[in-house]
Amino acid sequence: MEKDMHEVSNLITDGEGGAKVVAGRKAPTVIAQTERRDRKVVAAVKALASQPSQRGFVAEGMSVTWTRLQYSVPSTNSKWCCLRAEDDATIYRKKVMMNVTGGVAPGNLLAVMGPEGSGKSLLLHMLAGRLQDDPNFRGSIEFSGKPFGATLRREIGFVENDVDLQANLTVKETLMFAAMLRLPEGTEEIDQIVRVEHVLDSLELTHCADKVIGRTGRNAVLYNELRRLAIGVQMIVNPPLLLLDEPTSGLDGAMALRITRALHSYALAGRSVVATMKQPSAKMFSLFTHLLLITDGNPIFFGAAGAALPYFDSIGYTMGADTSAAEFFLDLTAPEAADASIHFGTSTNLIRLWATGDAAREIERAAMPSTAATVSQASAKSGEGGEGQGNGDVEVGEGVGEGTRVRDVDASMDWRGVSGGGGGGIGGGGRGGGGSGKRWVTSWGLQFRVLAQRHLLSYRVVNQDWIFVAVVAVSLLVCTLLPGCLWYKRDPTTAEGIRDMAGLIFFSQFFWGLIPMLTSVITFLEDRKSVQKEQEDGVYHISAYYAARTLLSLPYEILPPVFYSCIVYWMTGLNPSGGRFVLFTLVLVLDTMVASSIGMAVGTATSTVKQAISIAAILQLLSVMVVHFLSLNPPAWVGWTQYLSFSTYVNKLLMRINFDSAESFTGNCSASNTSSSTAANTCSCAATLELSGLRNPLPGSGWLEACILVAMLIFFRLLALLIVKLRLQSWRWHRNGRT
Repeated sequence: MEKDMHEVSNLITDGEGGAKVVAGRKAPTVIAQTERRDRKVVAAVKALASQPSQRGFVAEGMSVTWTRLQYSVPSTNSKWCCLRAEDDATIYRKKVMMNVTGGVAPGNLLAVMGPEGSGKSLLLHMLAGRLQDDPNFRGSIEFSGKPFGATLRREIGFVENDVDLQANLTVKETLMFAAMLRLPEGTEEIDQIVRVEHVLDSLELTHCADKVIGRTGRNAVLYNELRRLAIGVQMIVNPPLLLLDEPTSGLDGAMALRITRALHSYALAGRSVVATMKQPSAKMFSLFTHLLLITDGNPIFFGAAGAALPYFDSIGYTMGADTSAAEFFLDLTAPEAADASIHFGTSTNLIRLWATGDAAREIERAAMPSTAATVSQASAKSGEGGEGQGNGDVEVGEGVGEGTRVRDVDASMDWRGVSGGGGGGIGGGGRGGGGSGKRWVTSWGLQFRVLAQRHLLSYRVVNQDWIFVAVVAVSLLVCTLLPGCLWYKRDPTTAEGIRDMAGLIFFSQFFWGLIPMLTSVITFLEDRKSVQKEQEDGVYHISAYYAARTLLSLPYEILPPVFYSCIVYWMTGLNPSGGRFVLFTLVLVLDTMVASSIGMAVGTATSTVKQAISIAAILQLLSVMVVHFLSLNPPAWVGWTQYLSFSTYVNKLLMRINFDSAESFTGNCSASNTSSSTAANTCSCAATLELSGLRNPLPGSGWLEACILVAMLIFFRLLALLIVKLRLQSWRWHRNGRT
């Protein structure tokens, strides 16, 4: 088998435009965006993936059962409800889910159906463990007989209705990074490639593998491709339990059927699949092994999909000849059914019959999975009658995308030869964690390296937008040359020249405090949804993401002020000493980094870009107003505010660097140059600045101000990290509260 892996590695390395892959390397590297691999390479990878016994692939399923799930929210019907005593609080609580019981065993595909607002998405959030700490949640959920735990989170794949993926990455890179972050650290790189190619092939994403997410135009990733990619990100680690919230929403009929068949094939490989469905077609419905119908938060049926029609027929609800089963069930759950034979109030009657009927208890009991059931039994059971369902080719419509091939579904979507990441046990060390019990399947260092590489690639895609790059470059050039021209070659031996240079210094610290602060506020806002999703999946430490994001932003914080200083400093005639120039540049860089840190903290504490930019702009304006350059003689009761502003310390440092308090010149020291004060005097820079109202900023060495700025830099960086952690929790409640 090692020989086969070596041959595949050589094929991939030798392929035209291919990226080098070293089999057995434990620290995976990023596979560069390349041209389509040669057909023989893909064939070799597929051949390698079809040898599960030799590769040590183990498929271990997970059954999940839930009993009497309930969820309630405070009611807003009464404006006085907030004044009620805690003992009476239940009077003013609305129950959005009541006594939902069910389960799914390995090898089964459970479809959850119901009208909008019936609680389908809420049920999936409960099963995914997102509401475990919510005081409004009641009920019991067991995973293969065990309660939910932190390490179990990675055993559950959850595809939400909202597609939250990292922008500026290709489809293939997104899957590759998912494999690198979600699979155990010891996973060989060739295994990651096998999984990525298998997912691309199974979900019909091969034709768009090199398209960039977030772009517009002809090469944009279509919505149906994004939906499939979101499913593929979860499938890349082959979780034993896969939850999907309306995976076919927004897709055409042909693609929706293909997605359902892929999920059916995934379940047949020994996994448990739960998916909410809106309006499945008859062919899609035939692939469901079990069915859960919910209306207004209450169950009206749970059991084998084939037992649903006989049950409703036995209680007096018969499907019409011109109605499909899926349409019939949706009419039963809808408050106002389209079928005239189903009168108003049917759902209330069905809720009562399911809660009290003996036949309902018998169907429910037969459908509940046994914790002793094995994967092999589940696979054999589903293979008896389920394998023949939905076979055959599908006529693919235009929405499928260019280059989509119509082929045998079972042959292209066979998941039985792919494991859950190395055979990690249920409740063990995560997906393929080998039962180590670790919360993370990868180390902090590996997470940092992979996330840094991912951010670097996203910057690469942004830098390929030549219009954006040109606008930024021209803006920086104009903002650099214009001050150089306005303050061109000022004479530092005159009072007027000193005052002009003081104005240039004030402008420089203001400009390089404002721009970085405004641009850094979106650092985390633009990635908020994707980071939130990955955190809920337990993919990486938030500190690893923060460190990688911060490190990759350093060049964008350092290079622009250095470029500005190299031009403006020598054009305007500031202190010609080379050492003073270096110090001037370092202080501007420190000014930029402190402002960027404050912007990060503001951005993490707000919910929208508009809010963040508004707050950051106000903070910077307040910061420069208290420097005592614009307001020379403020009242004593507000004078202390200057010490809260980082601009004060930056301004003092820049003044000390460029002016020597002992330096003197012959000329007019006063603030004006009228005829009444034209006598030549021997003046010092300090005296001239004081006469200009700047109150002698030159005494001292400047180390105190430098240390204060460094302390501010560290404080606001750590504050931003703390806010990110706190906001993740609030974002989670906000997202789950909408379901």
